[in-house]
Amino acid sequence: MFRNGPADFDAGGFYAAHPFDGDGLMAKFTIADGQVRFQSRYVDTPKRRQELRGNGSRVRGVYTQAAKLWNNIGRLPADTANTHAVMHADRLLALSDAGRPWEIDPRDLTTIGPCDFNGALPRFSRFSPHPRIDPETGELFNFGLDISTTGNKVLPGAVLRCFRVSPDGRMDQIAKVALNHLYIQHDFAITPNYLVFALAPITADPLESVLAGLGLRPIGDAADYRPEQGMTIVLVPRHGGPHRIVECDPLVYVHVDNAHEDRGDIVLDIIRHDSFEFITTNLKGFRTEVPTLGWPTRLRITAAGGRCQIGSSDLRVRR
Repeated sequence: MFRNGPADFDAGGFYAAHPFDGDGLMAKFTIADGQVRFQSRYVDTPKRRQELRGNGSRVRGVYTQAAKLWNNIGRLPADTANTHAVMHADRLLALSDAGRPWEIDPRDLTTIGPCDFNGALPRFSRFSPHPRIDPETGELFNFGLDISTTGNKVLPGAVLRCFRVSPDGRMDQIAKVALNHLYIQHDFAITPNYLVFALAPITADPLESVLAGLGLRPIGDAADYRPEQGMTIVLVPRHGGPHRIVECDPLVYVHVDNAHEDRGDIVLDIIRHDSFEFITTNLKGFRTEVPTLGWPTRLRITAAGGRCQIGSSDLRVRR
């Protein structure tokens, strides 16, 4: 069993302002002969190597600025490989939102290097930290967000790329969906027939993005919850065909629990939050504060009429 998460928030002059900027620590639990053995190793990213050389103050994170302005200008967040671990097709991957997949040797947890699935993953596309594996077919599904020319557009626009990885590790792109906004999308779900994306209006503001690009703001601060943009459900057929879009009342969520099909309806279970500030503000106090929690909420996308119904829940958990 493998796990991955952020650790070592104060390495070599780097002082993380947010848990998202901690270095990825891959952990391995081996259960055999009545014993549990534990092993762990940091993912050998360029960020980690720079910190070990004592140059952590030059590193820019998602919410952590480098010490000098010129080390922030035009720089994307350093790849942390710190969010999730997935084992598929005899390949162990460390994943995050800030970079490419990193292949890890499952025997000793040494880092093999970045993985692009033999060139099938587009150069500038992301690979979400929450892929889904179909337990019946053995296929792995995932998505990436990037900027691309779409259709007949002259100017680049945001696109959602949907990927399938076969049980033997071969990747192909099954859909490419043009988006109206640059969404900060972290998770999704699969059903027997669909990839299900609930695009909450958590998007990057153009002006704040420019200021972040100039090094004047943390990159993470360019994203915020904008309910006036509305919420969109995108259903991408797994086996080909046009995608379907359903409008939904806006809400704040980041993680998906599960999804299933019920007499033609799509039922999606998510973890809902009162405010996006649980990431943008509350988690910045992670060293001393207990984070706020969400509660389960069910969305039902109806087959007839194409509506999204938001269920209520009394299972709200608070500090």
